Amino acid sequence: MFWRNFRRELARTASRLVSVIIITLVAVMLYVGFASFSYTIKEISDQYYDEQNVADYWITGQSLDKTDCAKLLDIDGVLDLQPRVTLSVEKRHDSEITLSLYAVPKEMTINVPRILEGSLPAGNNDMMLGKVFADAQGLHVGDRYDLKIPGSGQILKMTVCALVQSPEAMYSIDTKSLSPDPAHHGFAYIREGAVESLFGRNIYNQICITTSPGLDENALKRSINETLGTKVINIVALEDNADAYNMLDISNSIKNIILIFPMIFFAVAALIMFSTMSRLIENARMTIGTFKALGYDDAKIMRYYLMYAVLVANLGFALGLVPVKLFVVFIIGKIFSSIDIPAYQVVFDRPAILIAYAITCAVCIGTAFFITRGELKDSPTECMRPKAQKDARKNPLERLPFLWNRFGFTQKYVVRNIFRNKARMLICIVGIASCMMLIMTARGITDTIDNYLTVLSGRAQRFDVLATLDATVTENQYKHLENLDGVTEVQSAMTTGVKLYSIDREYTTYLTITDDTISLKLLDPYGPSTMRLPERGVILDEKIADSLGVSPGDTINARFFGDNKFYETEVSAVMKSIDGVYIGRSFWRDMGKGFTPNTMYLKTDDASSVIDRLSDYDFVTTVLDKSSVMDAARENVMSIVTIVTVLILFGGLLAFIVLYNLGIVSFYEQIRSLATLMVLGFHDKEIKKLVLSENIVFTLIGVLIGAPLGVLLTDAILGTIDMMHFQTYVQPYSYLLSGALTLAFAMFVNLMLGLQMRKIDMLGALKSIE
Repeated sequence: MFWRNFRRELARTASRLVSVIIITLVAVMLYVGFASFSYTIKEISDQYYDEQNVADYWITGQSLDKTDCAKLLDIDGVLDLQPRVTLSVEKRHDSEITLSLYAVPKEMTINVPRILEGSLPAGNNDMMLGKVFADAQGLHVGDRYDLKIPGSGQILKMTVCALVQSPEAMYSIDTKSLSPDPAHHGFAYIREGAVESLFGRNIYNQICITTSPGLDENALKRSINETLGTKVINIVALEDNADAYNMLDISNSIKNIILIFPMIFFAVAALIMFSTMSRLIENARMTIGTFKALGYDDAKIMRYYLMYAVLVANLGFALGLVPVKLFVVFIIGKIFSSIDIPAYQVVFDRPAILIAYAITCAVCIGTAFFITRGELKDSPTECMRPKAQKDARKNPLERLPFLWNRFGFTQKYVVRNIFRNKARMLICIVGIASCMMLIMTARGITDTIDNYLTVLSGRAQRFDVLATLDATVTENQYKHLENLDGVTEVQSAMTTGVKLYSIDREYTTYLTITDDTISLKLLDPYGPSTMRLPERGVILDEKIADSLGVSPGDTINARFFGDNKFYETEVSAVMKSIDGVYIGRSFWRDMGKGFTPNTMYLKTDDASSVIDRLSDYDFVTTVLDKSSVMDAARENVMSIVTIVTVLILFGGLLAFIVLYNLGIVSFYEQIRSLATLMVLGFHDKEIKKLVLSENIVFTLIGVLIGAPLGVLLTDAILGTIDMMHFQTYVQPYSYLLSGALTLAFAMFVNLMLGLQMRKIDMLGALKSIE
């Protein structure tokens, strides 16, 4: 009889438990899905890196030889190395199509490409080509493909022997595209013998090394610099190599975003479970009293009611796991659409599954235990009587006669009903505020990104044309560009390698020397329209400053590529996401260094005509218009936009579940009062207005609370993203749109609840207390 009664009660209360199951399902799916997304990306990368033996460091230099290789192998912690020649080459008859070319030894041991079709090169005229690029170009194994080495005029007549993927070229870009564009850029591997005539036998410009796990990066770089001296141009760790590490960088940058929001759903699930179980236990007081009178002990009765929570927790958890795999595949496909990911299987994050189950049980079963324990304190006699109503107290509005007396019957009824059940009011407001916070956060992130791109385009990047120059460019040649017809303003920049030394640390990076006053390409998109660089100091990227342990005002030493001399300089400023080190041209010349720009930013009257003229100069290697640069910036933020879309969808679902659940609870709580009013002659519209007005009031309050919380959450999330420097910006329109969306969800729920009003059994409701 005991458990037969449970089945009957379960059938009656199923509709109220469904909403808790749905929100638990969503919370589990989001938590396990996003955790498995990060875990899968980590597994893809680790397995790929391990199988293809990706390098830990790329050492770029000049005139590197076998002797240098032998010296590097003597450094503690260096396990293996592979020298090679790296080149940027063009398609023979189309300079717009470029390739990153790697000339490697016959026996490859590091950065081994994964062959998808074909076989290893058999001779110096065979080439392994990136499959994504080959597909975009319509190339197949066995096809001929001629390459041109810019500056030398040398032609390489190659045959495609294999189509490959490579762990060091998953995000393959060049200076012309700035973001992956397989129609114009790819990568290829050839035998080192194919370029011996250009570089010489056993002469290289790059050495890839693998190292022992846990090796100190600063100590290793110091040892490499001491061993190779001025031959070293740059040392790049795997974590700093965008081509190889971009996927993990994106995954890590959005990790904080994707793990915060499932917790909001769990919190709301706890509130809804509290409301649902409170109502269920309150309605079951007579049943509890009967069980007690029949001799059932508290422990068995507790198990009886905990079974509701156990069913909800297990159903919500199990159903939440079902769509996880599809969800992960969808997210990976959207976020990493421009990355050449190897074939993979979704890997479930087992610890996350256990944590999700523990949270689900704590939320559902813990809440049910807390509610049931309170009711079990009463004696059987007390349980069988209706619960005594709390003493009626004036609500805050009743204490304001000048306002209260202006209210009609409907307004007074709604206000009193709201304050009669403060717990329900609190739960509903918190739920709606959470929904508003999610939607507001999504809108805030979108507005901030749009504002960033607008500021970047309108203020930080005011140039119309970007031109990169050959290393052999002369002063007369680059000054000639400043005087071209249509060019109204010019900003020049020179990039070279630099080693920075603090008291006990060192850092190898790129140094950019630019004009003393800049306005076409600014460092801070949110700063003034014109910036003057320090007269006697450098500006460091925030990451570099943290690595060196320095701050503005500190002194560091610098050693530039090709110069053994140390230069002492002051850290004048530290800025976020500026990519390297910046100094002014005058300070650079004061140190006795020559200035030969390799990048020029041009402001023009007619960009297209200037681009046409620049293409005629041999010393101009790349010409980009501003739209190409902005397209690359947009590409970099697409991963965040995908997450924003998910937030808006689930934010709406959250609002629907909260309002519908609490609306149903409120409806059944008032059913006797509503039946009485119907008997007294109130019409359906008036009855609906009495019940549904509460949802609108709760929604308005939730919107007002959730809006500022959404802005705070937006600011917190954007602060964790290192890829770009975002300054939180929310348009007034977004407040209105987010509030309107939340209110629209409330109106839709009211429509659904209105259908329930027709089902009121007046006679049954009025005699239910007997």
